[in-house]
Amino acid sequence: MTKQALSPQKNNGTATAELFSKLFDGKKSKWIPLYRRLLARFSAIPGIEFFPLKSGIGIGHPHDARATMGVIRITQKGLEFGLGLARAQANSERLRPSKRSPRWITHRVVISSASDIDDEFLSWLKAARLQARLARPRAG
Repeated sequence: MTKQALSPQKNNGTATAELFSKLFDGKKSKWIPLYRRLLARFSAIPGIEFFPLKSGIGIGHPHDARATMGVIRITQKGLEFGLGLARAQANSERLRPSKRSPRWITHRVVISSASDIDDEFLSWLKAARLQARLARPRAG
C-alpha cells in the first residue's frame, strides 16, 4: 500500500475507507487535516510506505513491511508516533521512551499541531528508517 493509500481523498477500496473511518471516528476526526499535512511532508522522504494495521497505521519500507520503522496511532491528544530509534538518536525532550508493545518501538512522540512537523521530527523518521534497515527484519 502506498503513502496515498490511507488517504480519505483516494478511492482505494472499501476496506481502506472503512479503516480510515474507524481510525478517525468521533472526536478523532479533528486530526484528519493534520494527517493530510503529514502525508504531504512524508512525500519528501524516499523509502517510506504506509500500511493498515488493526489499531493504527504502520510505517515501513516499500516492498518489505517486515522491516517496519514505526506506527501511527490516532488518539484524543493527537497523532502518536511510535518509532524504533537508537539511544543516540533520541536526544530530545519531545520524545518519550516507550514502555508499551511492540518491543521494537523504543520512543513515542505525539504530533498535535502543524508546527510539530518540523525538521527535528523528520530527522527522527529518517533515523527510524535507517534503524529498521540495519535491524534484523521483524516477523510480519
